[in-house]
Amino acid sequence: MKQSTRQTTKQTSYQLTAVDFAILQLVRDFHFLTVEQVMKLRGYSSGTLTTVQTRLQTLSGSNPKVPCEKYLERRQLPYTKPGNTNYIYYLSTQGQHYLEEAGFTGFSRVRKSEIDRMAYPHLQHVLSLNDFLIAARLLTKEVPAIE
Repeated sequence: MKQSTRQTTKQTSYQLTAVDFAILQLVRDFHFLTVEQVMKLRGYSSGTLTTVQTRLQTLSGSNPKVPCEKYLERRQLPYTKPGNTNYIYYLSTQGQHYLEEAGFTGFSRVRKSEIDRMAYPHLQHVLSLNDFLIAARLLTKEVPAIE
């Protein structure tokens, strides 16, 4: 009689890295971020786009290949050009609790339902404002005399 050699694979939960923690802090600072904005803040090249997309997908609990707590929420942006779907990412309740345990305070809290109801012009305004704030943050790194 032949026995089945069926193997079971146990999925373990994703363990946050220092890079993940830094990304959560950035999302806390800016409230809403796109993949491109995270890349700019972290100083990543355009060649890391897929890697950053996968990392954010994982942190939002949306990566079917990597089980992870939902530290970020994401909202799909309307299609404005051909290509992949763009998302904005913001802290989930779990992400907020994780940062609170690390000693962070002063969170602004907006309900997911409120974010889902935000009109595209409002989101575009917020993302444009973030682009300006990101440029200002990066300028202080390039020109230390400006602080």
